[in-house]
Amino acid sequence: MEKFDIIIIGGGPSGYAAAMRAIDLGNRVAIVERHKLGGAGVFNGALSSKTLWEISNQYRLMQNTGLGYQIFDVNLDYSGVINAMHNATHEKYKQLKSQVNGLAKTGDLKYFQGNASFLSPNEVSIVGDD
Repeated sequence: MEKFDIIIIGGGPSGYAAAMRAIDLGNRVAIVERHKLGGAGVFNGALSSKTLWEISNQYRLMQNTGLGYQIFDVNLDYSGVINAMHNATHEKYKQLKSQVNGLAKTGDLKYFQGNASFLSPNEVSIVGDD
């Protein structure tokens, strides 16, 4: 049975930030995430929606200066916008995985994809892949 100073259930933005801070403070950390590292914050939340907002804002700026005339004739295609959003989330996921892999080599962090539950105040059951 492996021992960790801190086990974080949920590898979304908050869990990931908590893990990085715990490592900064000299702890050996495990992160358990049910789905993909980065959680809903990366794949179904802030990153996705902000990427779509930025693309929409840039499109609006290129279409209209606010003076009532069009600057550029820009064709916006839905699949291109969605691909840009997916590229942004994929790039963030690659960054997170790269950092986790680097910290795993030092022994400071171990990542588990699966489910976790508390058995007692000092014991956690992890079911899934490491």
